[in-house]
Amino acid sequence: MKTETPNLSKNRYPKILQACVFALLSIGWMTFIFLSSSADGDTSSMSSDAVYYHFLNWMPYSLEVIRLIRKSAHFIAYAVLGFLYAGFFDALLRSYNKVFFVSLVLGVFYAVTDEHHQFFVPGRSPMVTDIAIDACGIAVGIALAWAVKMLVTYCYQKIRTK
Repeated sequence: MKTETPNLSKNRYPKILQACVFALLSIGWMTFIFLSSSADGDTSSMSSDAVYYHFLNWMPYSLEVIRLIRKSAHFIAYAVLGFLYAGFFDALLRSYNKVFFVSLVLGVFYAVTDEHHQFFVPGRSPMVTDIAIDACGIAVGIALAWAVKMLVTYCYQKIRTK
């Protein structure tokens, strides 16, 4: 008796690979965010100071500069997460509106849980403004993922028509 393999289109394999890669990268990045949020207040302050001394020492040291570093870190970390979520859900969903919505909702949910987690870390406290900054970062990351997808699609079509 002949065993039949499932009838999967050859075009589906890249989407499965894309979903697996972006799922692993997303899990890894969420772990990184969690571990960063687990650092106590003193350790977190030392990290912000290190960024200042390595990259922004040309500016006068002030609490506003340190606050900018901390908020930028939130924005960038969640922009990366939004990009990774969009890459994952792009492989699973047909509509980019759905990709945007699901990625944004799950990203904000993760930001809320991350801020809640900080409530239990000594020297840290949850802040609604951080969730708002995280949400903006997620939206920008999703938009960047869409732009990269459009650029890759455009280049692929140009190469294919030659």
